Amino acid sequence: MSKPPKKPNSAKKPAARPAKPAGKFPIVSKPAGKPAPAAPAHRSAAPKPVPAGTVRVGLVTTLGNHDVVLQELTQRGLTTTSPAVQHLRGQTLVLATLPREQWRRLFELRTVEDVFLILYDSMPMASATDLTRIEPGRLKRHLAAAAPFHPVDFRRRVDFAVFVKQDEDRQLYRKQIADVITATARTVYPGWHLKEPAEVEIWAFFAREKLTVGLRLTDIQHRQRTWRGQERPGSLRPTLAASLVALAACRPDDVFLDPMCGSGTILIERAEWGPAAEMMAGDSDEAAVRIARQNAERAGLTVKAARISRWDATDPASFAGLTGRVDRIVCNLPFGVQHGNAEAMPALYTALLKTWRPLLSERGAMILLTSREADLRQAAAAAGLEIEIVHKLFIQGIWADVFALEADE
Repeated sequence: MSKPPKKPNSAKKPAARPAKPAGKFPIVSKPAGKPAPAAPAHRSAAPKPVPAGTVRVGLVTTLGNHDVVLQELTQRGLTTTSPAVQHLRGQTLVLATLPREQWRRLFELRTVEDVFLILYDSMPMASATDLTRIEPGRLKRHLAAAAPFHPVDFRRRVDFAVFVKQDEDRQLYRKQIADVITATARTVYPGWHLKEPAEVEIWAFFAREKLTVGLRLTDIQHRQRTWRGQERPGSLRPTLAASLVALAACRPDDVFLDPMCGSGTILIERAEWGPAAEMMAGDSDEAAVRIARQNAERAGLTVKAARISRWDATDPASFAGLTGRVDRIVCNLPFGVQHGNAEAMPALYTALLKTWRPLLSERGAMILLTSREADLRQAAAAAGLEIEIVHKLFIQGIWADVFALEADE
């Protein structure tokens, strides 16, 4: 996995962490869940005919998550070429080329927050004088080529907005980039008016003195999901929950458990990923269980398909009948920030792993997310579990690791 850009002194951005190769848990399962709609919910207009050929797309995901996105593209049978990655503040832009006829399938991706059609790809941009490359004739050609992918008729009156994201503070400011793109777009289409919320969004990504500009094809529902009615502090984003499920290499005959489920996001993403023999989740917080059940119902899960219970995840009695039966335990552990306190984490982690270890089947494993590596390693040793880091993610301002734990033979 390639490193995010080095932290400059003038920018509040995460320091890069060294990558470690994945071990026993490569992403090998193919998602077989319910197909996503052919286009985002707000793109309800009839699709336009798209000419043959290829198209360059941009996929925004959480910082550090690009390798999972690239793997999901392969899993879903999308024929991508010329992949590239641009690291931004807290996010990563994955660039790839694919056949035009496959573009609607991009909305099936569950590890991606936003989908863009690329207008300008990695233009060198060292100073404000380089912005002259965004001239009206060139932008008009790019937007005309992008028109078949967007439901809005660019020739009529359109409300539009321009957003700029970057990797660090630079001599070329975001406002300068936004102003040039805005003025040029208005020159090309005089009927366009700057307004938010907008029917058309143009995003610019400025990283390592290269500028990439894209037309946004998704809205907030793509990353937040239509079923996400309620949240709790510290709730995991659905795209990250989907990434944990992917990293768990889940199978259709799995017995799946999230013992500290919060709002139910991991459980629901597991159900969306594909079938399972059994799916269970629970939490000690009564409000969390209520929210998880409501979200599961909105997602179309029945009580029979996915059982959500209130329990104490450290009490073996909570998991009566599950000894030796669970194939995958996938959980976002408390970091001791928004839930619990840091001093209590070592004892809590030890109690959790000692309770969960007897649940594992012969091929069972735990996929756990936390920023507290030392505490988890200590708890794993006490519970007789082998542990390895399989992935790194930047979540809510801090780096966290995805760990795979198996019974020590």
